[in-house]
Amino acid sequence: MKIMLLQIAALALVSTAIAQGNSEAVQNFSSSTAGSVNGTVGWTFTTLNSLSVTGLGAFSYVVAGQGSIQVGLWADNGTLLASNTITASSAATNQTRYESIQPVTLVPGNIYHIGAFALGGSILVDVVSPDVGGSVTISPDIHLRGTAESGTTTFGFPAENTPLDAGIYLAPNFRYSAGVPEPSTIALIAVGGLGLAVLRRRTPQ
Repeated sequence: MKIMLLQIAALALVSTAIAQGNSEAVQNFSSSTAGSVNGTVGWTFTTLNSLSVTGLGAFSYVVAGQGSIQVGLWADNGTLLASNTITASSAATNQTRYESIQPVTLVPGNIYHIGAFALGGSILVDVVSPDVGGSVTISPDIHLRGTAESGTTTFGFPAENTPLDAGIYLAPNFRYSAGVPEPSTIALIAVGGLGLAVLRRRTPQ
């Protein structure tokens, strides 16, 4: 019985430590303005907490209108962190279709770029910005910086437009898990597991 209670306690500790609420970066938008942009387009952002990106997506209207969409996530120095191709068969969540990726951890304060590219080099997107109007709801874990685009007709790093415009090209999106365990929490879990193993060995069978 003692061992069972310890197992339950250890499981509760692990579950609490790694509990992560799945969410979308862009949650909703309205009154956007349609437009056509060449190359890879999207937006830049920072995070307020440590996040783990688990899927890249493209808005369903983009996929329906242009077929396969390649989506990428980049560090501010241009390093591609993850990419995937979104199609009409990709799983839909709200207004976005997603494909899973190997999780990528985002660090608070760092700038990240996310972009979408359509075959043919030109992509039809909705835009929200102070200049053209509209509204967008961004997750409270994320701070939107502004629009980004590659300026070419290929899939590539979408540079941040300057000056910052607080706008967004509504083509790419991503989903994530919040509450990435801190190293100290992971160490606590490991110590708890070790203690449980020792108790098991000492308990008469």
